Amino acid sequence: ITLVSSSGSTGNCNNHKLNYYVTRGLPPYSVQLYRNGVAYGSPVTTNDTAKFTSLTPDVYYAKVKSTGA
Repeated sequence: ITLVSSSGSTGNCNNHKLNYYVTRGLPPYSVQLYRNGVAYGSPVTTNDTAKFTSLTPDVYYAKVKSTGA
């Protein structure tokens, strides 16, 4: 999993975005975003890019599982 883009402004805006590109393994992939070490929202199912939007400023990371057969 690779962070391909992130954007947002400073302050307490809710418009921060993270886009992760997933390779290796077999699609579809399940990507779970974490905020301060706690699962944040529901996992996103994708064949390549997982997009997370409307994020508040904080520390995030993502984990991916290959759910393909």
